[in-house]
Amino acid sequence: MRVRRFAPILLLAVLAASPVLGADARPANGIWEGKLTGLQLVLHVERGADGRLIGTLDSPNQNAMGMVIDTLTFAGDSLRFVMSRPRATYRARLSADGSTLNGEWAQNGFTLALAMKHYDKLPEPTRPQNPKPPFPYTSEDVVFPGGEPSLKLAGTITAPTTGGPFAAVVLLTGSGPQDRNEALFGHKPFLVLADHLTRHGIAVLRMDDRGVGGSTGDSHANSADFAKDALAGVEYLKTRKDIDPKRMGLIGHSEGGIIATIAGTTSRDVAFMVFMAGPGISGDSLLLLQNAAVLRATGLGDSAAAPQIAAMRRVLKLVRQGADSVAVFGATRDMVAAQLATLTPAQRASVGSPDSIAVPAAGIYRSSWMRFFIKFDPAPALATFKGPVLAINGGRDVQVPPKENLPAIERALKQGGNRDVTVRELPGLNHLFQHCASCLISEYGTIEETIAPAALDTISTWITARTTAKR
Repeated sequence: MRVRRFAPILLLAVLAASPVLGADARPANGIWEGKLTGLQLVLHVERGADGRLIGTLDSPNQNAMGMVIDTLTFAGDSLRFVMSRPRATYRARLSADGSTLNGEWAQNGFTLALAMKHYDKLPEPTRPQNPKPPFPYTSEDVVFPGGEPSLKLAGTITAPTTGGPFAAVVLLTGSGPQDRNEALFGHKPFLVLADHLTRHGIAVLRMDDRGVGGSTGDSHANSADFAKDALAGVEYLKTRKDIDPKRMGLIGHSEGGIIATIAGTTSRDVAFMVFMAGPGISGDSLLLLQNAAVLRATGLGDSAAAPQIAAMRRVLKLVRQGADSVAVFGATRDMVAAQLATLTPAQRASVGSPDSIAVPAAGIYRSSWMRFFIKFDPAPALATFKGPVLAINGGRDVQVPPKENLPAIERALKQGGNRDVTVRELPGLNHLFQHCASCLISEYGTIEETIAPAALDTISTWITARTTAKR
């Protein structure tokens, strides 16, 4: 899922831009990369037009990119920077040959050694599943009208070279602004998925989200808006002679499952749907489950987590009821305070005041996207869909827990009379369908695998079985 994927976990780190200072002309410019207890950090340093040093920090494992450094100085062989959100400090000395920074990272009351190596260009992470040319299929970049007037969507369609017209799918990304490859944590899941499906005879359209890449529009729209774009993709496929209009489907990952539900149940052109970790329960219920699962996975016991979950339940209830900003902020502040209470005094001091976290968090909870997500229950819509449906989940998914969501999807479809419902929980896989150890979000980027072959094969085999018979 985009991370908003699905929504903020209880304690939010908010990024803020402010001036960055630098006084030394000695070269500290460039890209610096290091590992902090296994977590990759990437420091970007450049000198602005006014001669000052400018710095940003990436944490690819957390999909947090471009975090602004508030103060950055480099004098002699010493570099120091300070970030206020998240609150952290790094002090280091530059090696004699200028290739390494050796220093200490201070955050949350802890001080850890952090060495960073200089790169002119950072090596690409190892992603063995990323397809490489030559390809045994055609690939075409396209632009077509979106789901609203003046909106343009850009994407790529891949199709087999012989045997058409083909069955086809539109891929729908998870939450947060995403490109056509659903790029996140150094992975390109939709590139890998599109390659696999097209090699198995299925044409694939993958699109940049609104406001991303070549697509226009507002990336902060809600799931109902994105469903219009999904149907715009279907309409575009109908214009192509190499696509069979009676064998078109939707594949939605994470929030993409919600988008597929809305789009697929409002269009007769959608013959089948595939949910990859798609929700089967209402958004507010999912957020509570998601946060409880994450807290358990981080080692926090149920009794210690209970005050945080109770506080979050109150926030979600207020948002669902349409409460004003004052009430939502108060409840959000209580939620943040409940989490801070589990930290040591030194950690609490380094994180900052509850208000500094609660203000932006409350804004997120009152956003159009979040308000729609919290209120939306997929069950009534799913009950109206009679075409084939495949729902898969990783058995260790902490973002859309399978034990609650898969049965809910199956129940809603079957109660509506759908006779072709396939549900699969794939053991040992996380939310991105990777084999995992902790299975937490912070691990996604450290795993070389992008999508487990079992997940890819399950999807392609199921689609082939449902579409071949309809030729």
